[in-house]
Amino acid sequence: MSATLEIHLCAERRSIRVKFDTDAVAAAYVAANGHRFAYFELPDAPLPDDWTTTIAALNPQCEHGLSAQLCAGPGHYPADM
Repeated sequence: MSATLEIHLCAERRSIRVKFDTDAVAAAYVAANGHRFAYFELPDAPLPDDWTTTIAALNPQCEHGLSAQLCAGPGHYPADM
């Protein structure tokens, strides 16, 4: 099963849609380019549930299971204080 992601090319202020044939290929693309682009699942065609590697690459978590993008480092979670 394939999946499509909308990729926003920030520097160029435009978006493209890219179709990936496997979870591994999509995850590798996100990992290699995550700092340059913004990625979005298409509302009418979400990623398959078994594409766990790509889902993890798109939504990294900190050691507390929270969003890594919002993580403030050690001690940011009440249980650490």
